[in-house]
Amino acid sequence: MRNCFLFMLMALTLALLSACAGIRNAPRNIMGFGYADLIQLKSSGKIKEVPLSKADAFNKVIALLNEKAKLDRKKGEGEDKLKVFMSDLNDGYIVIMGLPKQTPTTRVGIFFDSKDNSTTTVTLSSDSSTALTKAETLIFTSL
Repeated sequence: MRNCFLFMLMALTLALLSACAGIRNAPRNIMGFGYADLIQLKSSGKIKEVPLSKADAFNKVIALLNEKAKLDRKKGEGEDKLKVFMSDLNDGYIVIMGLPKQTPTTRVGIFFDSKDNSTTTVTLSSDSSTALTKAETLIFTSL
C-alpha cells in the first residue's frame, strides 16, 4: 500500500513538473489570467503576414507597445492605459490590455506563428470587436 502511494505521489510530482502546457497554464486559467479563450478566438481574428522572423516580429511589436505606453504616460493618461499583460516569445504570444476607450481589463491576444525563417503570421484576437479593430490599427499599420 505504501509503495502504491509513493508511486502515485511521484507520478503526480513528475506530471506537475513536466513542460506540459496544460499543466503550466492551469494556475493562470484558474485565477482568470489565462489566454486559452484568446487562442480559441484566433479563427475569427485579424491576420497579417509579415516579412520578419518570429523573434523579430515579436520584438518589434513589444517595442511598439512599450513606446505607445510611454507616450500614454507622458500625456498623463494614467496607469490604466495600454500595457503588456503577458508575453512569451517561445510560445509566440502577447496579451495586452488598456486600449483607448476600452474597459481597462479588455484583453487582446497577439499571436506569432512562424511560416518560415523570414515570414511570420501575426494574428490578433479578442472577445471585443472594437478592441480588436483598435489593436489592428495600432499594430498592423506599424508592421
